[in-house]
Formats: sequence, structure tokens, C-alpha cells
Amino acid sequence: MNKKILSMAVAGVLAAPAAAFAGGPTLYGQAHLSLDYIDVADVSGLDSTSNSSRIGVKGSFDLGSGLSAIYLLEWGVNGFQSSNVLSNRNQIAGFKSDSFGTFVMGRHDTPTKVVGRKADLFWSTQLGQNRQITTANLSDARVPHVVGYISPNFGPVHAFLAYVTGTAANDNDDNAFSGALIYEQGGLFAAISYDSFFGDIMKQQLGNGSDTPQNLRVAAKYKFGDFTVAGLFQRNMNFKTSGSNDDNQNLLGGGLAYKMGKSTVKGQVYYAFETDDVNDSNALMASLGWDYSLSKNTAAYITGTLMSTDKGSQSYYTIGGAGHGSNVVAGVDDTSWGISAGYRIKF
Repeated sequence: MNKKILSMAVAGVLAAPAAAFAGGPTLYGQAHLSLDYIDVADVSGLDSTSNSSRIGVKGSFDLGSGLSAIYLLEWGVNGFQSSNVLSNRNQIAGFKSDSFGTFVMGRHDTPTKVVGRKADLFWSTQLGQNRQITTANLSDARVPHVVGYISPNFGPVHAFLAYVTGTAANDNDDNAFSGALIYEQGGLFAAISYDSFFGDIMKQQLGNGSDTPQNLRVAAKYKFGDFTVAGLFQRNMNFKTSGSNDDNQNLLGGGLAYKMGKSTVKGQVYYAFETDDVNDSNALMASLGWDYSLSKNTAAYITGTLMSTDKGSQSYYTIGGAGHGSNVVAGVDDTSWGISAGYRIKF
């Protein structure tokens, strides 16, 4: 099985080189810190934040005949907090076969979330990331009780499937399915994914007690020379708005990055269209950034982002996005914005 594609498919924390799974245990992590200025609804301020800084251990054991046991246990670390310093992130264990693919169980990002992160030109949890606007309807979820499977490659294509079993204690009323078909060859990545959250508890989290929330996401990224271009389409179906329990919304976005030596300049724009049942419920996100590589494991950056919402918008849109320490709900019928200077040190 192509190790590069396997590493991508098991999500961001497994996106390190696959050689890191050979043997172990391997201790790894990152410190991602920033100084942010946020202005939302005429309230503004300066904040120092930890943005999903983390620590983890991973490795594998060769079982022979092309079969390995693999594991990854990861925790978020936030030194700015006086309590709850550690939080659960992806935590899985399972088996990898050269012939039959990979099987894991535990807590993990959904395939739809993996696809969205791959198409984002901003770092995960960096101010300006696409999750400031894409997270409605649990479309960027990390869920427990996952049974996951990654198929072998069929040429440049493979599948990533995840089923959420729920628990016997709640009569399996928090189950869900997420799956993605992924293509990667040369400089091109393309994928389509689908979610269905059909457990009652999942619906209640979304404020939707009757219909089955569903998400469809199509994403692509292409690298050519020093340029990278990316795009994403998303349709959220059957989610709660002020109009109904079964509303639908389309979202479209993309961006461009250019690498100049150690510097990368980048920008992206995402637009959430009006929902079917609520007029003037659209939103626009625009982000610009500059990253500078200090070494293989260390980088610094400056980014800026704004979120413009209309009067019918719900509280799905944020400045900062999931995992960013200064994440704040954007104002309604307002233009919210933020500027961030930060650095990331990996080990």
C-alpha cells in the first residue's frame, strides 16, 4: 500500500511520514502559539493563545506476513489554562495489512474532516483556516467510538470509511457514518466525502431532533511549480436553522499559495450561500497569510481574516475556527476580523 497516501488518509496527526510508524514508540508533538487581535461586533482585544498544541506517541509492531499492529495516542496541551490542560485528540489502535488495508478503532477525525483539511491552504488551527466557515452540521467533527477502514490503493484511488457505533448505554443513539473516496497522484489531490449523523444524540447536538443531518464535500488541491491552488464545495443537508429542522445550504471556496524560498504567501475566499428557508443568511470569509520557514520543524507567520455575515446568519461562523485559542463567534449582520502573529515548533 502506498505509504504516503495511507499517512494522509488517517488524518492530520498521521500525516507525518509513514516511516514514523515503523517501530516505536515515537514521541512527537507541536507547540503552536500566537498573539491575536480580534474585533467582533465592536468588541476588540488582544489575546495570547495556544492553538491545538499537542503531544502524542505512535508506533507499530511487525507481526509478519505483511501485517503490523499500529497505534497512536494524542492529547491537546494548553499551558495558558490553569485547569483542563490536557484534552483528548485522535486516539486509535489497529492493524495494517499490505494486502487488505488498515483497520482501526478509537477516537478520530471523520473522513469529511480529513478531506477539508487537505484542501485548506492555511494550517490546521491557524487564524484564516477554512474551518471558520465550514463547520456547520458537524462537517468537521472528531468523534469517539469509531470503527475505521482504509482500503488498499486501486491505482491512485483508495477509500477511507468510518462508522460510529454509539454505546450500548444509550441504545446506540449517537451513531453515524462518514466516508471518502480519495485520489492522489503527482501534484493532484481530489476527494469526495459524505456524512450521515443518524443517531438521536447527534441530532440533539445540532438542535435538530427530527431529520438526519448529512454533509457532502468535494475538495481538490493541485501543486505546480511554486504554486498551489485549492477548491472546496460543500452541501449541508437537514440541519437546524431559525426557519426549519430540514434546511440546506451550499458553500464554495478556494485559494492560491505561492512559495518563494522560505516564504509562502497565500490567500483564500469562502462563501456560504443563503439557506433554503432563511433569507439573507449568507456569509463571506476572506483570509491572507505569510508563512516563513525557520527550519524543517519551525515556522513563523502573520495572517489576517475577516468574516462578513448578513442579518439572517446563524452562529455557524467564527473568527479563529476550531482549535484556535482565540476562536470567537462572528457577529450577525456585521464584518468581524482578526490579525494573528504566531509560530509553530514541531518535534
